[in-house]
Amino acid sequence: MKLDKKYIITALLLGTFFINLPILATAGQWSSTGNVIYYNDGNVGIGTDVPSTKLQIKQSTTGLNFAIRNDADYADLKIFSSYDIPTSATNVTIQTGSGDKFSVATHASSTPSLLIDTTGNVGLGTTSPQSQLHIKGSTAGMLTLEGGTHSYIRWYPDGYSSGRKAWTGYGNSSDDNFTIANEISGANVVITTNGGALIVPGKIKANEVKVTSNVWADYVFESTYRLRTLAEVKNYISKNKHLPGIPAAKDIEENGLSLGDMQQKQMEKIEELTLYLINLDERMNRIEEENAQLRETLLSLQK
Repeated sequence: MKLDKKYIITALLLGTFFINLPILATAGQWSSTGNVIYYNDGNVGIGTDVPSTKLQIKQSTTGLNFAIRNDADYADLKIFSSYDIPTSATNVTIQTGSGDKFSVATHASSTPSLLIDTTGNVGLGTTSPQSQLHIKGSTAGMLTLEGGTHSYIRWYPDGYSSGRKAWTGYGNSSDDNFTIANEISGANVVITTNGGALIVPGKIKANEVKVTSNVWADYVFESTYRLRTLAEVKNYISKNKHLPGIPAAKDIEENGLSLGDMQQKQMEKIEELTLYLINLDERMNRIEEENAQLRETLLSLQK
């Protein structure tokens, strides 16, 4: 069968159009304005033909180099929250600048939120970190640690594998105790709300300990205070084997000793002893006066 030449030409043109239709549609997603080229739809893949994000870069070999270069003093990568990217929009800037410092800052902050200097020191809220981690803040809380069942900091003074370590924080979720623990000696300091504010199982060495108290023993010197007679004190000791108002030995062994309370009770006994001595001194003075008068009377009778 002989085909008309015009039908053959029409078929070839239609076939070419439909074959190249996907290519033309794909190419139409790229647009240009002056020297600016942009992609207006879909995802872009570099090294992959199935990008799952707006821009996906895939490297099949070890390492991935993604370079941002600026021949000026610094190069930065900005992430904007505004669609139109105005200069006043909120943004996060990742920047390298003079001195090879790496910093991350928000548009609203004149001070980088994070800075790493050439020595490797990390600064949070400061552009001149003085240690490996330097945190500077204007609010009361500058460091927050949040854990699931516990939250603590571990310390390894001689390296991770040295065996010497300590930790501070909350060891578990079953109590409200904040612990400072030495895992080698087992000497722990516990700050708690249960049974006392501070628990130290070992010795405490200090140049001075100051205890405050709302009650002191000067009430002994009030006229309304009843001072036991020494006979009453003697009978009490004979029966109870300790001074009145002072805890017994067994009570101290079971419940411990309150330093402030015991100081107050000891001062009470010292002031009571002072009153006993004053009373004894007054009695002796009266006896001496009576003896002197008696001697004078005897001498006058002898004459």
